[in-house]
Amino acid sequence: MKMSDFRSLEFRESWLEKKCKICEKNFYIVPSFSHIECCSSECSYKWRSLKIKDSKNTPKSKLKTSRQQIERWSDPENRKDYSKKIKLAWERNKGKWITPELRERWSENCRQAQSLRAESQRSKRVEFKSNCFICSKLIIKKVSISRYNYLNSCKHHFCSNKCQGIHVLRECCKEPNHSEQYLYSVLQEIFPNEFVYSGNGQIMIANKCPDFINEKRKIIIELYGEYWHKKSEEEERKAIFKKFGYDTLIIWTLELKNLELLKERIKDFVEEI
Repeated sequence: MKMSDFRSLEFRESWLEKKCKICEKNFYIVPSFSHIECCSSECSYKWRSLKIKDSKNTPKSKLKTSRQQIERWSDPENRKDYSKKIKLAWERNKGKWITPELRERWSENCRQAQSLRAESQRSKRVEFKSNCFICSKLIIKKVSISRYNYLNSCKHHFCSNKCQGIHVLRECCKEPNHSEQYLYSVLQEIFPNEFVYSGNGQIMIANKCPDFINEKRKIIIELYGEYWHKKSEEEERKAIFKKFGYDTLIIWTLELKNLELLKERIKDFVEEI
């Protein structure tokens, strides 16, 4: 059964059933609007026009009022005002014809309909298979048909958020920025072909991506910007890399202004190790 079937069955208990004067169609209305005789605005417009034609013996004052009403109803702005008034009346009289028992029945029917929908969606699930773009791990999922079509349209698939983050790093940070390029040139002058730029996500250590790394000497050099990092982060990052046997040197962007002090600091750090 659909939600409309549940709803219509409950409405018949509390609402009034009437027959349209124009199309002779059965429709349901709230008891407070029992004066309505047509099922739609089009039928009501026709009904009013027929009333005017048939009422030859009626006084002119009544004919004028009915014509004015038809003119008002033909104006879309007046229709909007009328619909607002009806909505306000609906909100005011909600508790009068909708009893708490009816609300409980409607909620039960809604739950039944939702459970039926959930069961139908589960039965329509399809198995999706693919390989992770980063670690080439096999991915097996049971998804809906719409999700299956969406996944087939995607170029890359990932087994976890970690692999997705690595892919984003590789795409966004393919090349070093201006400050990283400057530091890389300084490293090449002091220690040529020893340090490699790894800020593009090619090397990950404990879900962290170091900026420059020397695999032979187990040294990592990080470049921190004052806007993005805090001084309290230095010790945390050093402790993480120390677990894997790497010694870290953190350089701040303000230190790049003084080239001589920067070279001395890098030399002293590497020679001590």
